[in-house]
Amino acid sequence: MSSQSVAVALMVLLFVAVPDLWADGCKFAYDGRKVPEREQRAFIEWADGVETLHVAALSDPTTDGSVWVVPVRAPAAAIRAEPVEEFPAVVYYQTLKSHAERRLKDAIALAGALDSGGLLCPVFIQFGCGGGGAPKAAVEVSRVVKLGMVVTVVSAESRGEIERYLDAQGVKHAAADLSSLEPYFGKGEYAFVCGWVASRKEPVRATGLKVQFPSPTLWFPLRPTRAYTNAVETVVYARGFVKPATDCDLPGLTCQYIYGEVKDLGVGAAFDVERSRSEFSYHYGHGRLEPLTRVTLTTDPQKWDRDLELVPGTTPSGSLALAVTGWVGYCGPVWSALLGAALGVWIPLLAIPKAERRTWDRFACAAVGALIVCSIWASALAFGVWRWYAFRDRPFHPNRYAVLPVLALAHFAVVFAVCRGLLAAVAAGG
Repeated sequence: MSSQSVAVALMVLLFVAVPDLWADGCKFAYDGRKVPEREQRAFIEWADGVETLHVAALSDPTTDGSVWVVPVRAPAAAIRAEPVEEFPAVVYYQTLKSHAERRLKDAIALAGALDSGGLLCPVFIQFGCGGGGAPKAAVEVSRVVKLGMVVTVVSAESRGEIERYLDAQGVKHAAADLSSLEPYFGKGEYAFVCGWVASRKEPVRATGLKVQFPSPTLWFPLRPTRAYTNAVETVVYARGFVKPATDCDLPGLTCQYIYGEVKDLGVGAAFDVERSRSEFSYHYGHGRLEPLTRVTLTTDPQKWDRDLELVPGTTPSGSLALAVTGWVGYCGPVWSALLGAALGVWIPLLAIPKAERRTWDRFACAAVGALIVCSIWASALAFGVWRWYAFRDRPFHPNRYAVLPVLALAHFAVVFAVCRGLLAAVAAGG
């Protein structure tokens, strides 16, 4: 193959699926008729420029043979593909947004409980193509036989080559509409991966595939599915937090950042889990939660005018939610103590006559204010120690412990205002 030849990677997976499946490509029966898909799932792992793509498609039960065509953005020799019986399904997740909102509400509730010395705990707990010459043939670069299926990686220079390859496998290419794959022909960065399964006695509904290939970004093919007019529900999970590439502006594209538990399930069970799970149905005893991105699109494939491309990072709303979980969750006590200290430096104005104030009193009262992070009782204890030490050799002065409720009220008011503002911003981010 010349240096200018096209390596268009088509993953043609011949599944025993019905006239209802095509996953992230397009699907045809042996007679060339188009086989529409209803649902598709994908799970993407990407590290050091290598992508591992798990794809699954769901159709009505059938015993007839069929061919699934999926583009892969990589040279044929670099692609490794195989059929799978299990799929990495997200069996449970909490959204980053709800996690951030919960952290903010917990911060308000905690501040209220501590600032009131525990007296108001119940209240705040409730809040919480090529040139001339003889036609060339497609070349099989690799072949894997597994689970009763043959998966091949094919290099082809033109649409004609892949059509002749399909013909040789018993698929009537003349009746098959390959127009939705047109964007992938004539581009050297693509190759064909083909998987074949003959007819079976038992009908098959869900099928899955695992493909590994080099990729500079996280990538998922969508344009082939524009051949279909029926609605297709598509959910793509990516390990880690990712965002759309700069020019990836697909209609209805949404990146939802979550902490989820991933388990290997049967391909069919992966669809059942996705449909039945609710992000609000928290359950105890779950495994380790890891950062994931849940990507959804409009269900109208006619609007998918480009492939899905993602890069590491978060959207602005995701970045805000992520910052909130860190600032409020892990650094919350630090900010609360600093706020208390800033308010505490004003205590001498209310507790000591002007003529008797000294500079070190402000530092001592800053410590009094900072201890409100441990509750108002800790501040009260520090206040008493300071009062005793400051006036141990002076005439009697009123204790003026009434300044502490003022400190607590001011501290809670600021925490409440900041957290409510952040809650509104997180909610507005979607």
